[in-house]
Amino acid sequence: MVAEVKPCVVVFSGTPVSGKTKTAEALIRMTNLVHLDVDVFRQLHYPNPGRILLAEHQERFVMAACYMRLAEEAFRIIEVRSPVLLIGTFSRPEFKAPLELLSRVLGEMEIPFRAFLLTVSDEEAAQRIETRRREGSASNIGTLEKYQWAKKFFQPIEFVPVVTVNTSGKSQGECAREVIGHLSDLCS
Repeated sequence: MVAEVKPCVVVFSGTPVSGKTKTAEALIRMTNLVHLDVDVFRQLHYPNPGRILLAEHQERFVMAACYMRLAEEAFRIIEVRSPVLLIGTFSRPEFKAPLELLSRVLGEMEIPFRAFLLTVSDEEAAQRIETRRREGSASNIGTLEKYQWAKKFFQPIEFVPVVTVNTSGKSQGECAREVIGHLSDLCS
């Protein structure tokens, strides 16, 4: 059974390996949400098949551009009255700025905007990183040290209320159902 979600923007933020993508995959199977993932935008608009390491300022610029494109595409989808799910860390102020602007514009249009922070314990993060490594994932977060480094830069969304969903020890489906519970007022 698919839950019909009214036009809105739902945001999944969180550190790497917090379960954003996996929970989103389950959620989109259970709803009519159109999903947009910043990592997909990165691969599409700034491909890097050789996985060349960029200087930090270059990487931040590229990612800020991806977050801007993500917000623009979300607005296009909302204009045709479809609900949208945005997936990304939204970890730095320049990554959150397009999202904050989108939330203000949607507020003026009276379109709901919901933000979720997905979290994970360090122990489970280590397990997920190891699983990704074994599976040959192309993730930038390939070690616990790299995860800890990324985690210290993470700044949660503060411009709207945020619901925290701890994904530790839960299936993707359980996490998705928890999110749907928080969206029940938007489901018909």
